[in-house]
Amino acid sequence: MSPPSSRFLALLLPLALLLPSLSPTSFAFVTSNQPSSFTSSSFSSCLSSSSSLSETMSTPRWFQHEISITAPSRGCHLITNDINKAIKNDVSSIKIGIANLFIQHTSASLTINENADPDVRR
Repeated sequence: MSPPSSRFLALLLPLALLLPSLSPTSFAFVTSNQPSSFTSSSFSSCLSSSSSLSETMSTPRWFQHEISITAPSRGCHLITNDINKAIKNDVSSIKIGIANLFIQHTSASLTINENADPDVRR
């Protein structure tokens, strides 16, 4: 029987801006490649006060993916390819943003190491 830590769930919640009109668990992903078309009343007054701001802002976008990964054994496992496959189509046109990775398991942990030394996994 495999230990409960051998299976964990990763939720990918990219976000760049938490909009006040959304609930605390809703996230927005903002990019800057198109002019703004905000319709929310909370943003319309802010944007109307600065025409240059409204011309440079873009329509908020967000993407959420849920992936399930079964670990072959206990230990460290690279999941970069699994994450890249899950978000590849949605984020291909995104130039800037933030990705929030969440593991929904009590005994699993996530480390993010950009250009990490291979010794980090030991």
